[in-house]
Amino acid sequence: MRNERGLHFHEAAGFKREMSTAKTAVIGGVKIEEVRPHRSLN
Repeated sequence: MRNERGLHFHEAAGFKREMSTAKTAVIGGVKIEEVRPHRSLN
């Protein structure tokens, strides 16, 4: 399951997906993907 609305919100604010942090879990038969957004402080 992806949260496209949330991903778009963070990307519009300058955040990028940090794919090295990607995790996947199955909860109640639903696949959950977690990816941490990251933005430089510069």
